[in-house]
Amino acid sequence: MGTTLLSHASYADESMGSGSAVTFYLPMKHQAEAESLAQAMQTAGSAQFHKFISTQEFVSRFADSDAEIAKVKARLAKQGYTVTYVFANHLAVEATASAGASRQSALTRGTDDASVVPATLMDVSYGMAGGGRRVPVHSNLAHSLFAEPDRHASKATDIALAPQKAGSYLPRFFEDRYGVSALHKQGLYGQGQTVGVLTLAPIEPNDVFQFWKLLGLTVDPNRLTVIDVDGGQELANPRGSGETDLDAEESGAIASRAKMRVYVGNLQTEAGFSNGFEAVASENSVDTVSVSWGLSEALLHALPHAGSTSSLFTVRATHEAMLEMALQGQTVMVASGDDGAYDAGCSGSGTPSVDNPVCGVAYTVDWPSSDPLALSAGGTTTPFTRTFKTVPLTIKVNTERSWGWSYISDQAAKAGFETQFPKSRVFSDGGGGGVSTLFKRPWYQNGVEGLRATQPNQAFTYDVGNGVDTVKLPAYYHGRNVPDISANADPNSGYQFISGGALTTGEGGTSFVAPLFNGSLALVAQGLGGRVGQVQPILYYLRNIATKEVTPGDNWGVVAKAGFDDATGLGLPDMGRLLLAEKTLITRPDQGDDTARQTTWVLSAGLKVDSAE
Repeated sequence: MGTTLLSHASYADESMGSGSAVTFYLPMKHQAEAESLAQAMQTAGSAQFHKFISTQEFVSRFADSDAEIAKVKARLAKQGYTVTYVFANHLAVEATASAGASRQSALTRGTDDASVVPATLMDVSYGMAGGGRRVPVHSNLAHSLFAEPDRHASKATDIALAPQKAGSYLPRFFEDRYGVSALHKQGLYGQGQTVGVLTLAPIEPNDVFQFWKLLGLTVDPNRLTVIDVDGGQELANPRGSGETDLDAEESGAIASRAKMRVYVGNLQTEAGFSNGFEAVASENSVDTVSVSWGLSEALLHALPHAGSTSSLFTVRATHEAMLEMALQGQTVMVASGDDGAYDAGCSGSGTPSVDNPVCGVAYTVDWPSSDPLALSAGGTTTPFTRTFKTVPLTIKVNTERSWGWSYISDQAAKAGFETQFPKSRVFSDGGGGGVSTLFKRPWYQNGVEGLRATQPNQAFTYDVGNGVDTVKLPAYYHGRNVPDISANADPNSGYQFISGGALTTGEGGTSFVAPLFNGSLALVAQGLGGRVGQVQPILYYLRNIATKEVTPGDNWGVVAKAGFDDATGLGLPDMGRLLLAEKTLITRPDQGDDTARQTTWVLSAGLKVDSAE
């Protein structure tokens, strides 16, 4: 296929379990100024609107200079560390340590971010990752209850795609439903764009190209480049390869003429995930990038109690890399999670509530989707009627609704099958959504009706290895609300894809929504003739124009309603309307925030209102 494999190598050949290979994260300079600049870049009427900067400009303004990096190297060398790689953004360096240095360096835990660095280097770095420790992130891929007994088709030499219907949809279903077809009609297929995928599992290019071929797409056989971050292809989670395959297949099908770069991080080290973000930011090659992996914020609060260093310093490193991407005009989309309002999950152990939490579950959201710099991609259920093979129970959904499997247990109870499908069996599958306890409410959510604060009396119970610990979560915190926008994610109305040489149907999760948004926004960028950048501020600004509300359904903890809600965010996108509105903002940046004026000038530009139903 002509697939190119690049190694962003530093310690790719090191033994990750030895503790000798580490990443030191360096503080960003003038971060408040950088955050303000990122805001101005997405504020209509600002002199900085869509005027993105290069990586070199980013380093000169917000990171260590070459001379300062040389000093960092010298400081590390005195402590027995040899720097093997410097990220181009100068926000992180990778190093190996002699056995003596590893034994002699006294480790100190930071009080604010649980970072662990040698005491003598705390003025140089706020966090050190590696040494065999890992962040327990997961992919957001879900499987249909209907297809579970025979989910995976047997391998065959010649795979044929299943007929497109609920549970086996193809990308064109998304294209037709959410306004992407309007972009294709304008000749926009991603020409001149580069789409990125950041993952922690290896990719199987043959499966990806076969999927595109069976869709009837003509693609460049050399379009795919795999970037091996810290030995990611060899040290990533091989069981998660389906995640990477579907990310590439879905985004690459929407933007079929775009180039693609897949960054495979190393799941076996604490640095693997955050270094993937550093690589995407430093290369500055992709225009859009999707991430379908995440971790419960509640678990992030609990990990330090378990003696792990996997905590908030990796959150900080990832945020600073995404801030650089925002300044460079790169758009980041992250799946919001598949465990509804209770992101830590508690399947099969009962249904928690605010008053009676069970199995340590609390209202929480998925990171890094909760980072304000990411477009948080949530999930819905689209209409379907299906009957279980095991019992004569037919489940029917009449209109697009927030994804939460409470509709299964509710309909089962009415039909007399409550024993076979109790809430405990389907809880808490649904689109991730709620209020962050790590990030305050971002500027673009100010004044939006429907925003919530964190719930009181929330605690997360976690097995720390030598007993159970309970971590209290902040109450009434005015945090970032997620998701921002949603689309079909329920595997019961889900998709098909190819992985492991086999066709798989009945798949879903917000893992599909993020890459489908990824390809779609690459088309929007092409239509604009330049990068889109951090898109969520514009979506909130244009919420009466480029999105459609979802009112039925829930995600277990939040009921969807008119306006913004933590079940589906702003609702459903219309990518064609988003492009036209963005074009108008660039040519007429003086429109202000008045909704009536927005509607007038967008419609006067020839914008047609299409229903998603």
